[in-house]
Amino acid sequence: TYKLIHKRVQSTISDLEKDCAADTPLIVMAHSLGGHIMSNYIYDTQKSAFLAEKAGEAGLTNFQNLKTMGGFLTFGCNIPLFTLAYPENKVEPIRFPGTELEEEQQLTPWWLNFYDKDDALGFPLGQTGPKYQAMIDNGTLQDRPMNAGNVFVSRTMLSHNAYWNDDEFYEPVAKFIKKFL
Repeated sequence: TYKLIHKRVQSTISDLEKDCAADTPLIVMAHSLGGHIMSNYIYDTQKSAFLAEKAGEAGLTNFQNLKTMGGFLTFGCNIPLFTLAYPENKVEPIRFPGTELEEEQQLTPWWLNFYDKDDALGFPLGQTGPKYQAMIDNGTLQDRPMNAGNVFVSRTMLSHNAYWNDDEFYEPVAKFIKKFL
C-alpha cells in the first residue's frame, strides 16, 4: 500500500509538471493523513534522489524531485501518531526540499503546521522529537494553534474538517502564498 500511494503521488506530480514549466515553484498543502503521506513521500524522494545522484544515475526532474518546492502547509496533521513506535531522537523530519529555488523564494518558515487542540487528529509537530523542535527553534517550521470552525464545531472533534473555511487558516495561507510568489 505504501508503494502504491507513493506511486500515485509521483504520478500526480508528474501530471502537474505537464501543466507548468520544469522550474515552477511549488507549495504543497496537506490535510490530516495527507501531511504524513507527503512527509514520507518527500523524505523518500530526497533519499532516493541523493542515492541516484551518488550513483550517477539520471532520475526524476527537479520538479518531480520537489527541488522547486518552497512551502509545506499541513493542517490537522497527524505525523506524531506515526512516530510513537520510535525513540524521539530517531524521528527525522524532512529537510527543506526546494534546493533549486532562487534565494528570494526560500521562505522562513517554509513549513507551517496548523492545528486545533480540539482536533483529535491534528497535532503540533515541535513536540514530536528534538529534531522537529530544532526546526521550530531555527524558524523553519512553525506550529500555528487555531480554533477551527464555527461555534458549533470549534470545540469538538468536528473541527478536524473545519480548517478550509476558517479565516485563521486561509488568511495566513493566502499571505504565505503571496509572499512566496
